[in-house]
Amino acid sequence: MIAIDTNILVYAHREDSEWHGSACQRLVELAEGRAAWAIPWPCIHEFLAIVAHPKIFAAAHASRGGARLGGRVDRVAIAHPARR
Repeated sequence: MIAIDTNILVYAHREDSEWHGSACQRLVELAEGRAAWAIPWPCIHEFLAIVAHPKIFAAAHASRGGARLGGRVDRVAIAHPARR
């Protein structure tokens, strides 16, 4: 299982990041590939808090976060920490 870290999500989301291209490419590879991967729920919370915070980024824009992968993700599983 590959766990996606908050930083990868932020880099893929922020076009002004020097790592935007490689982070975005990796997420697309995972979304289109067969490897098992997930975004831990704390990372989703952190991602939204970071990209929506106006003191972190001058132009906070959390609403665009999910648009990067478009229709490439056909299912999402949320792993609850109490269920293994």
